[in-house]
Amino acid sequence: MFRVNNFNSSELRPVVLMVHGLVDSSDSWIINGRNNSHGFILVDEGYDVWFANTRGNKYSQNHTTLNPKTDLEYWDQGHVPAIAKYDLPAFIEYIKVKSKADKISYIGHSQGSQQMLYNLATNATYFEKNLNLFVALGPMIS
Repeated sequence: MFRVNNFNSSELRPVVLMVHGLVDSSDSWIINGRNNSHGFILVDEGYDVWFANTRGNKYSQNHTTLNPKTDLEYWDQGHVPAIAKYDLPAFIEYIKVKSKADKISYIGHSQGSQQMLYNLATNATYFEKNLNLFVALGPMIS
């Protein structure tokens, strides 16, 4: 994950986690530059912004048993249930600890939306315990 803000990290600010879409990375939230990217716009509005990188992209190439250069299984995009069950809660707990926030807002694009939808469908109390807001941009449904 990457964290971007323009304030002293000890200040309490509203927190946003942004999760990329299918076959993408957190770059998608900042690639249009400082004035035209959702991530930077939120930072400029005073949000504490976190960008996740889920399994199978250029920023997540460490694995305990699979090599991204030789094992095609590493790049299998069928791991949404595992990301929803394990990775998203780990990201969110880490962010809550570091930012001292009780709840965060979540913005997902494509697969990033699908992962949270899966999480919420299988964990009825997750939203009320951890999220202020969930924005699903172009959600994938499977």
